[in-house]
Amino acid sequence: MQDNKKKRLYELLDSEMAKLKSLTAGYLESDVSIGQMEKGYLEQVLSLCLSLLKFVISVKKAQLSEKTPKTKAGETLQKKGGRSRKYLSLFGLLEFSRPSFWSKASGMLYPLDEVLEMPADLWSYNIQEMTGANASETNFRESVRLMNDLLGLGLSDVGSKRNAGNLGSQVGQYYEQKERPLPAGAVCFSASFDGKGVPKIKEKDKGQTKEIKRLGKREKRDVKQMATVGVMSWFEPKERDVEKVINGLMGYRPDKDEGQQDMQTDSLPNDNRWHQGHPPKSLFGRPGKVH
Repeated sequence: MQDNKKKRLYELLDSEMAKLKSLTAGYLESDVSIGQMEKGYLEQVLSLCLSLLKFVISVKKAQLSEKTPKTKAGETLQKKGGRSRKYLSLFGLLEFSRPSFWSKASGMLYPLDEVLEMPADLWSYNIQEMTGANASETNFRESVRLMNDLLGLGLSDVGSKRNAGNLGSQVGQYYEQKERPLPAGAVCFSASFDGKGVPKIKEKDKGQTKEIKRLGKREKRDVKQMATVGVMSWFEPKERDVEKVINGLMGYRPDKDEGQQDMQTDSLPNDNRWHQGHPPKSLFGRPGKVH
């Protein structure tokens, strides 16, 4: 690292450490609950990380200032000057300018975005992944609540819904990139389907109240739309005795007393995990589920 960059980094760290020292001194001189201190320190650490992220981006930008993107033979590039970019990280919102180029064959090009592997959307990949995983387990509103409470990012349920739609469109491409082992001999193929009723909620007209009426014959109060998930895989057939079948289905251990059979059944060995033809992790990073 060059001396100038080192000096800037040390000045940044000294400034942020001074803030932490001042915050701690204030806690020592006043009556503050441990919960308030935790939130105060977390807020200051997030501010420190955001400042460091800005610093690294500025250094990367300077390194690329004299470079142009790689192009195909005969392709002509035009400089378009600095273009503003917003990026929502785990530490908060960043906004910076970076050089841009344009060509007829490739369109707009941003070298800094390519070097940093920036997402096309506003949200960082970390936020997209965590929000998407939460949305698959709960709902769009609840999927952002914890992150907003801890990190103060101001995420919305509408943004979570849009994020899930974007991730959903990439599922096919994601699974196509996963390497699948080829079976050596005879195999068994399996398919599993799961359906879940999703309530269809109609938006109320502004200024109008919902009219409650008596249901007619065969009418239902809430209308649901069925969402179905299918999983296909293959496995090699194996011979098992009675004890292994019972263990795989019930988690039964003949070496334990009856009163201990229900304890820690999740940690018991299960020799029935033979399925190979699907990725072990889903797009959202949760094992054994397909979205």
